[in-house]
Amino acid sequence: TDSTSVIYEYSCRLLRESWNMTPLRLMGVRAGKISDDGFSQMSLFDDPGLQKKKDFEKAVDAIRSKIFNHEIKSGQRIVELELAKEFHTSRGPIREALRQLENEGIIVYTRNVGCSVKELSFQDSYEVYLLRTNYEVISVRFLQGKIPEDTMQRLEEILDRMKNLTAEEFDQEFECDNEFHEELVKMCGMPRVQKAWKEQYYGNLFAGYDLVQDKEAVAKRQYASHKVIFDACVSGDCEAICKAIKDHYWRTIAGMMRDQKVDAPQLELGWNEAF
Repeated sequence: TDSTSVIYEYSCRLLRESWNMTPLRLMGVRAGKISDDGFSQMSLFDDPGLQKKKDFEKAVDAIRSKIFNHEIKSGQRIVELELAKEFHTSRGPIREALRQLENEGIIVYTRNVGCSVKELSFQDSYEVYLLRTNYEVISVRFLQGKIPEDTMQRLEEILDRMKNLTAEEFDQEFECDNEFHEELVKMCGMPRVQKAWKEQYYGNLFAGYDLVQDKEAVAKRQYASHKVIFDACVSGDCEAICKAIKDHYWRTIAGMMRDQKVDAPQLELGWNEAF
């Protein structure tokens, strides 16, 4: 199947059938090489609304991809009818997809105008990274630098995937980046901190796609820069981990400032004082 809702449903069903109720700290599901074929295995018990869900999910993915690949520009108005014709679907799934993307912070809705792609400034990116850094540092300090073994294992798995990615797989670079940093937040077990961090998720993706000029250079250094954080986690030194995280995000901001020719020395001072 190519329906994420179906994968989620069956994952929950398998968990209910196999879980012995032993307390779990954290759990996740990963699916690779999801089929995008035009057929799927049928059943007498299929959800009659499955096709509607699939149309919605495909519309979300397709519109998001067009935005990140700059086929729809920042600030550009999105016309439902045009997208419906392009994707050979009705306006219903497109409308639902736009609502989802609005919730994700990718598009904005203006009354009497409609939807358009959110424009992200350098200041927006600065604030996104400042907030992300703070939430991750809070998580590390909460655990006093003692990173759980299961978190270390997942960080290492993400690093292995990141190691061989190329500039052509730039979207996956940022997916891996988000997964890596999300693990640093999830490990503290505080839902509100996790929720606040997740609200910056697509701001990070936008920053990567819109404001980073040399994507090949970024792709090459992604593994090395995250390996520094991982090694600090291995050491168990709380201050070393926090410094590695802060330095990691600041290098990204400093690179954007060079690319965008932003001359604002007070931003670095503010960054150092914010933690």
